[in-house]
Amino acid sequence: MLARARERAARLHVGNAEFVHADVQVHDLGEASFDAAYSRFGVMFFADPVAAFGNIRRALRPGGLLSFTCWQSVFEDEWMLIPGAAVAEVTGALPPMPGPDEPGPFFPGRCRPCRRRAGRGGIRFDSHSAARRLRGDR
Repeated sequence: MLARARERAARLHVGNAEFVHADVQVHDLGEASFDAAYSRFGVMFFADPVAAFGNIRRALRPGGLLSFTCWQSVFEDEWMLIPGAAVAEVTGALPPMPGPDEPGPFFPGRCRPCRRRAGRGGIRFDSHSAARRLRGDR
């Protein structure tokens, strides 16, 4: 993915982007170096979210924005709830779920407390849900 991103940036003559493979929990991102940070389905897999969010906080300039996409809780997410219910109906048991302090796809419950401990108090969380209709070939 990084190689493809570098190729695309070069083709589009984007000179102000850097593509780095690093662990955000420990990588030196600099201090007040970025206006914004974004994660698409990554924050829920931080082994140490307090360290990760603290590191991101240090890297953001005052007023900087952290935006991320992650799954809702399993009960608010039909993409996981319905298949999980189908598995339970066939096997008689729910699929194994991570514990409340373990990395896993259902992050919001871990997110709020760890972000406060990482120094991001007063953060607003906006939950967005939209129904999607999938159609078969017609």
